[in-house]
Amino acid sequence: MKTLFLSILPMSFLASCCSQLSYSPQDDVAHHHIGGDEFGAYEPYLEKDREPIGSARCLKYRFESSENEVASFQENRVLRERFNRLLDSISSDIENGKKNADGKYEVLLYFHGGLGKPKHGTERANKFLCDLKKNPSKSTYPIFVSWRSDAGVSLQDRYFKVRNGDYVGSSKSFLRAPTYLASDLASGIVKYPETLYDVAADSLSRKIAPWAIDEKKYACEIRAKYKNFVTSGTLSIPEDSAAFPSTWGEIAKEFGPRFTTGTARIVTTPLVQGVGTHAWEMMRRRAEKMFYTEADVRNGADGYRTKQEIDGGEPTGVVALLARRLLRLSDKVGRDNIEITLVGHSMGAIIANLVIREYPDLPVNRIIHMASADSVSNWRSMTKPWLMKNPGAKFYNLVLHPVNEIREDYSGKISLNGTKIVPRGSLLVWIDQMFTTPASVDEWRSGTWYTSNRLLRDYQQLGNAHLKMFPRKAPGCDCQSGCKRCNIPTTHSGFSGIDYLNSSVHF
Repeated sequence: MKTLFLSILPMSFLASCCSQLSYSPQDDVAHHHIGGDEFGAYEPYLEKDREPIGSARCLKYRFESSENEVASFQENRVLRERFNRLLDSISSDIENGKKNADGKYEVLLYFHGGLGKPKHGTERANKFLCDLKKNPSKSTYPIFVSWRSDAGVSLQDRYFKVRNGDYVGSSKSFLRAPTYLASDLASGIVKYPETLYDVAADSLSRKIAPWAIDEKKYACEIRAKYKNFVTSGTLSIPEDSAAFPSTWGEIAKEFGPRFTTGTARIVTTPLVQGVGTHAWEMMRRRAEKMFYTEADVRNGADGYRTKQEIDGGEPTGVVALLARRLLRLSDKVGRDNIEITLVGHSMGAIIANLVIREYPDLPVNRIIHMASADSVSNWRSMTKPWLMKNPGAKFYNLVLHPVNEIREDYSGKISLNGTKIVPRGSLLVWIDQMFTTPASVDEWRSGTWYTSNRLLRDYQQLGNAHLKMFPRKAPGCDCQSGCKRCNIPTTHSGFSGIDYLNSSVHF
């Protein structure tokens, strides 16, 4: 039954927004890639870490929803002990590792984007380690944090495991799945006229219109408008920032494919919206479980949580445990002797914001958001106050060129006999225009140019926050997404290919 329903879900939402690398896992990558499962508990991703204990089952967190408690306490206890040993090894590696030129330990915490799979985190960690071996002078200790958030598992959560936010497992899913699917498809169809209007209205308001016919003139106007922020060092904007459609032909090319290129897109847009809306909610749910696990929320004993954590109400999600261990390490070596860089790509920025809110004493000196999928209001309530209290830290918001943002086309990955069948726009555009219903601009994604430029005064007042819009394309570079050679992402997934620690990329 499950296979049947998943097979008929829209192909459009099953596209991965993460680039895939061609690196094989190395033995030492285990200390640099930490994974979380659907409940927020530690999940060993490498085969050598999944050895069975006392049975033929691989080691994993066991949760029994029907009795509102966790089954197999012993197995959960062993899993937690193994994670503790991993954190011990990471702490030891950092403490006994190289320091930078200033005599400080450097730690990178990278939180991947949505629609990601565990193998992507392993590949990124392996690639980073390969780069370190080629550059012995570098001293950064990388930790890549992943959780299963691809479209497949998110849709399984929606139709087979989660009901009204509560994990109920697959019980009665044969009734729940078709009911939820029918409701989702119907809601997408009903909301389609509103989506159609919003896309057109947004396009017009964003100068993708007949009167934007003089690109050079408009480029001068937009640079003049933000001159104050450029001069103050708050904003970095490319020369071609206003390379919007300038002819009627380009305008038609821009409008049409975004929401109604032929019958195929007219049909698939409601499907993408109806099903994708709840898939996005499940993706957010999984991300937030990386702090407060299912057992934390229910405040139940499970063998994974210690008595002290239960009594003190301390979260035991993978990120929470990692952050507390890094706090202990900073206390041991001295807060002034360790520097942590937080990097969040897409949904990873949600995790980065939560880290700052939940563990403000972490010795973070740099925060990098790449195409953030978190809202403006969350950034203002979580990270902005922290930046005010830590003027020595730096914040960088990296966004795509607006034309690339709205023109991104997943039809290259998903097509039907060459016919483009899904709406255009990056994942962030889909979220704001189809998957959510923002009550105010503060609820828009903070990782797009159209939203982030409204934060420029906040950035300028802080003095330690910066916004960078990348060029529409890289001169002399033929890459179609993003690469370290040009360091210019042109798609949402392209950020994972750039040298995000290079200061020239930030500003």
